[in-house]
Amino acid sequence: MKSLETERLKLIPLESHDDENLFGLTSDPKVMKFIRKVDTDIFQAKKKIKELMSYSQSNPDFGMWMLRLKATDEFIGFVILIHIDLNTSYPIEVGYRLHTKFWKQGYATEAASRIKEYAENELKVKVCAITIQENLGSQNVLKKIGLSYKEDRIYYETEVMYFE
Repeated sequence: MKSLETERLKLIPLESHDDENLFGLTSDPKVMKFIRKVDTDIFQAKKKIKELMSYSQSNPDFGMWMLRLKATDEFIGFVILIHIDLNTSYPIEVGYRLHTKFWKQGYATEAASRIKEYAENELKVKVCAITIQENLGSQNVLKKIGLSYKEDRIYYETEVMYFE
């Protein structure tokens, strides 16, 4: 994986020391409201990082990028480009999570758009995204980056809206 940039963001490949940043997101009930249960201890974040890093070793162009503001180097969230559920027989998913204080400022759209561009133009792969019906904010981001709703599917043991 390589580092990427946007006008306002640095996208830096996940490293093992990112556990506290990841836990800060996955333990926040507002961030996780439409995704899954919150993590209750940092060991869950460490386990997820281990899984993602192992996945990235086998799939070197895919994984998780930490999002940092160029202006201040502050960590604001992450963006992913992975096979859904880390299962290589599933489609390649664009996803993102941001700390709530960075919502509604265009960062999710900016990061997701850059990852989609990287996937399509450099890796030559088609991407999808999923969200649940109640997550209108995420649906708006997906539409802004050029994805369209196709159908409902089941991924992560949840009924989701599938965009491509």
